[in-house]
Amino acid sequence: MEIKSLGWHAGWDELIDGDHQVARIIAVHRGQYKAISKEGPVNLTLPGKFLKTVTASGDYPAVGDWVKIGESHFDGQGNPSALIE
Repeated sequence: MEIKSLGWHAGWDELIDGDHQVARIIAVHRGQYKAISKEGPVNLTLPGKFLKTVTASGDYPAVGDWVKIGESHFDGQGNPSALIE
């Protein structure tokens, strides 16, 4: 899947490094995020260090946001998953 079809602008390429991917959040359910990356759908979670430091609800990612994600892995149900960086 081309992330440009999701609204990615080529001028943003310099904002990510080779070790990260980007994904666009499409749904939020009780702290679990569903997103689309160039590999397809992925389930995302926030790292504990973020949860310990966030103070306002507006600081959390929301539907439509672009996020950097770490290396993909498979969760306990065998679904693609990653941490939001």
